Amino acid sequence: MGASTGRVRPHWIGTTRAPVRWPVYLAGVALAGVLKSSATRHLAPLGVRQKGRSRVWLDDRAWWLGVVEFQPSSSSGGSYLNLGAMWLWDEGTAAIAFHVAERLSGFLAYTDDEQFAPEADRLGQAAAAGVGNMRQRFRDIAAVAEYLSGRTTPADERHAGMAYGLLGDGAAAAGHLRRYTEVRDERGWARRQREDAERLISLAADSDGLRVEMEARIAASRARLGLGNP
Repeated sequence: MGASTGRVRPHWIGTTRAPVRWPVYLAGVALAGVLKSSATRHLAPLGVRQKGRSRVWLDDRAWWLGVVEFQPSSSSGGSYLNLGAMWLWDEGTAAIAFHVAERLSGFLAYTDDEQFAPEADRLGQAAAAGVGNMRQRFRDIAAVAEYLSGRTTPADERHAGMAYGLLGDGAAAAGHLRRYTEVRDERGWARRQREDAERLISLAADSDGLRVEMEARIAASRARLGLGNP
């Protein structure tokens, strides 16, 4: 299926807009139907749903989202395949984001529907397998907390703290959040996240209170993203 597996940087979807190149755009319109047919066959039976009319499909796991992205190219018709997870406790995120991200397929070029249909089918199958693997990896909050604890980036320290907060382990949550606050980054968003982490640390002595805070954040994120009730 092309030069495939690898990592894609965590990112937000739909936050930038490239200039329209009409031949690429028209190929993309035709291609979207082929990809949707494949995703409908392979992802819809798993309960994964298309986000509007986009090339993004969402696996709603109540407190996290699985994200399948049939990523277009700005220079030619075709698709990459990305798979990720978004933690819904991340307050203030107004767009679909990849907090965990991997690339399941490199770029596959589109010539016409007949040429691309088998490729699209393989992408759909790979996406379905990836969704199953991610559901198992992040099967419950304890598994996610353990996964994040084994990672070393500041962002993962922060998310680990919030995962343990949702789990009801205030001491573990505070430990990860304190390590996050030790990172000196004076960009505006980083300062806001550090101040938020400090506020969560102040709640950590009451594990039930911290868990309720995480649940409220998840509910707020679901409302912002229009996800409805889990």
